[in-house]
Amino acid sequence: MASKKGKIEVVVKYAKYNFAKHRTFVDIDIQNEDSFKWLDGIGNAKVHEITRKVPKEVFTLEKEHLQKVPSLFKNIQPNDSLTYSVRKNNTISCK
Repeated sequence: MASKKGKIEVVVKYAKYNFAKHRTFVDIDIQNEDSFKWLDGIGNAKVHEITRKVPKEVFTLEKEHLQKVPSLFKNIQPNDSLTYSVRKNNTISCK
């Protein structure tokens, strides 16, 4: 089983080589609009090779189980920061 880091890297590579490879950045609004169109039509619409499930459909089922973001995080200003200690194995313990 791949590490969590590896799983994220695979997703980044997928987007990089399937969405971003042949696109020229113009501005963030156009990039965001194009990326959402790509995700809706391709990135999240195709059957995943390993799970054999369509990500868009899985998310629809899982969405009802998501919890709201705790109010602790809602009032954080851009200049505020949360400080956590990073362990030697590069993990963080948070509350």
